[in-house]
Amino acid sequence: GQPVGNVSFDAIGNTGELYEVETVPSMRRRGIAATMVLAMRARAEARGLHPFFLRTTVGHTTWSMYERLGFEREGTLAGFVRSAKPEALSPSDLTPGFSPR
Repeated sequence: GQPVGNVSFDAIGNTGELYEVETVPSMRRRGIAATMVLAMRARAEARGLHPFFLRTTVGHTTWSMYERLGFEREGTLAGFVRSAKPEALSPSDLTPGFSPR
């Protein structure tokens, strides 16, 4: 099969960080991203990582999903902005992103 999603995760000290949650456009709105986020949060909890936070683009269309999953906006990193073009993703663009440290 082909990959349909990607999520990146880092542990920095006792802090867990989730980022680059992506789903292939043709597979969106099926709960794939939510499943990946919840799985990574469970891994972070199992490793005792606290706090656990999600890094995403301000105003991204997935923000309401993150809120439904229990995330709250903590702040904005000034100067840390990039242009995201999720419609340009294809299965070949996605690679596994779990990177424990």
